[in-house]
Amino acid sequence: MHLQSYFKILVFALICGLFFSSCYPDVEGCMDLKAINFNPEATIHDNSCTYTLTPIYGCTNPLADNYNPAANTDDGSCIFIGCTDSRAANYDPFANQDDGSCVFAGCTDSTAWNYNPMATIDDGSCDPDYRNLMVGGYTTTSCALNFTNSLFGDIEIDSSSTNVIWFRPFFLDLTDRYAEVNGTTVTFPSQTFGVGGLGTMTGACIITSDSTMDCTFTYDDGLFISGQCSITYGF
Repeated sequence: MHLQSYFKILVFALICGLFFSSCYPDVEGCMDLKAINFNPEATIHDNSCTYTLTPIYGCTNPLADNYNPAANTDDGSCIFIGCTDSRAANYDPFANQDDGSCVFAGCTDSTAWNYNPMATIDDGSCDPDYRNLMVGGYTTTSCALNFTNSLFGDIEIDSSSTNVIWFRPFFLDLTDRYAEVNGTTVTFPSQTFGVGGLGTMTGACIITSDSTMDCTFTYDDGLFISGQCSITYGF
């Protein structure tokens, strides 16, 4: 090949180099892979490499309400806003700051026996407070023994206890009996009965309408008298 040909090739290469270098300008930056600011696009090393991370404290969780995108070191300050009461219908187990949004479903009618003062949304569960109706005496009775026609007389509300009513007996020891009201069911826990408290009495009532309650009692005074008594109370 002639010297003239080599010269032409060299000139062509220089022209191409100048052309392509103008299309892809040099990029200054850190070219050390071990540096925290390594720049893979850098073509000229500019001595800017750094190897120690300067901590910027803040919340680094992008799901938090106070997420700090500039932070590189979490300081435990992340805030998750929501309902923090585990009893609420919308309880958020991840929330650490309550926003007052808790929703409590229940009976919101203060006149119902199952009124829930915490409820914020009524769920349709309200039942009438039958204690307000259970005042007065029986209307019919079918008892094994007839002591002034019944083991029990008037019904009285206990204003100091929730869902508790008292039955005033006319039988032997004259001791009051109490019952627990739950909706339309009245339950009598086992209680002492008879002279000296030697016997027991249990019973239950079912409210069959807004004006009637049917009760059945089983009693044994531990000495002489035992049996069952069915009483209908009218409100």
